[in-house]
Amino acid sequence: MQHRNVRSSAAGFAAVALALGACSGEITGENVVEQPGLRHPSAEGSLVTVDVHPDGLDLRYEGAAPRFLIGDVVWGSEGPGYLRKVTAVSGDGGAIHLATVDAALEDGFQQIQIEGGVTLTPLTPTLPVAFDETFTMTGTDGTQYAVHVQYAAPTLTPVASGNGMTVTWQIPELALSISDAQGRGTLTLSARELEVDKTVTLDAGMDWSWGRLKDLRFVVDDHSRYALKQLAVNVSGQVPLLDQHIPLLADPALATVPVGPLVFTLGGQVDLGLDAVLSAAGELHTTGDVAVSTAGRSGVTWDGAFHPITELTTTVDSAFTGVQLTGRADLSADVSLAGRLRFALYGIAGPELYGTITPVAADLSADPAGWKLALAASATGGVRFVLPFVKLDQLDLPFGSWSQTYYQTSGTW
Repeated sequence: MQHRNVRSSAAGFAAVALALGACSGEITGENVVEQPGLRHPSAEGSLVTVDVHPDGLDLRYEGAAPRFLIGDVVWGSEGPGYLRKVTAVSGDGGAIHLATVDAALEDGFQQIQIEGGVTLTPLTPTLPVAFDETFTMTGTDGTQYAVHVQYAAPTLTPVASGNGMTVTWQIPELALSISDAQGRGTLTLSARELEVDKTVTLDAGMDWSWGRLKDLRFVVDDHSRYALKQLAVNVSGQVPLLDQHIPLLADPALATVPVGPLVFTLGGQVDLGLDAVLSAAGELHTTGDVAVSTAGRSGVTWDGAFHPITELTTTVDSAFTGVQLTGRADLSADVSLAGRLRFALYGIAGPELYGTITPVAADLSADPAGWKLALAASATGGVRFVLPFVKLDQLDLPFGSWSQTYYQTSGTW
């Protein structure tokens, strides 16, 4: 459920007002032409609150509510935004419920022409105080493993940055334990802190009229840093794993993104990935911060056909000073951070940038004679593009991959 106090949010929606013409939500300007009869609940009567549900709207007015009819098309920028068709009306006085279904873009508008940079308005997401949970996942050989994940109170800080925003995820005291019921092996992983910093700017444009899209541009400028601080991996026995993703932070709403009359909600997600085969017993402990930084532009333009944009550079950016090894382990393990940025149009679905950053890809072999170790970093990513209100086929395009070995050493016991 999304909730927005309209009266107390006038300042927070200043960016919407600039884009759409007025704090009431009324759309003005020669570049956006509404269909006759499109209704704006926030501009009718004295609206106090709007609760936006997948199948309806709860409207509360000070005084009598306006009269809504079945078949009305309603638009608003509150919460995730909405463009809906009314199927039923209930309630009385100042509180009414509108049962709704999604409306088509042409139900609300005749023409939408948008050009230029877009303002992202950060929200304050709700995060868990701390996390301590045990669940089960299946290894590549069908073995069931108990997974215990813990971390202290995380922080997630979205801050306006020009016409974009900077988001910092920090997960302190991360601890992960994986073991099988037969006691053949246990893997433990810990990090003093996991941190992801992203600075995002959206450039969007659209030329649409009477159900026909002529041109579209949706390009995200993204500068990010992914860091694992003082990572330690401990192995006992044998633990085969492959491509396991463990959710850490699940898709909180980070910002509202008005693009003309289209309202997107920016969401983010971070998972911890493990791809490992380990045997014997030992520990690998980094003595500094291992980080990967990425910078570039990603997205699509459309002029009758999709033209993907991917201009990315990736570098190892760390205060890495080496590793400490104990035991006689054979280890091939990738510790990665998988994430996505999702732009949900009216809270439903929308363009999405996804990627997996691997700050630590370790290849360690050890025997009584000595040991060899190589550490590498890698990155993959891509874009999924879909607009549920525009008749375009979904695009899913991987951007390829990058990798770099940044540490190699060997020695004898």
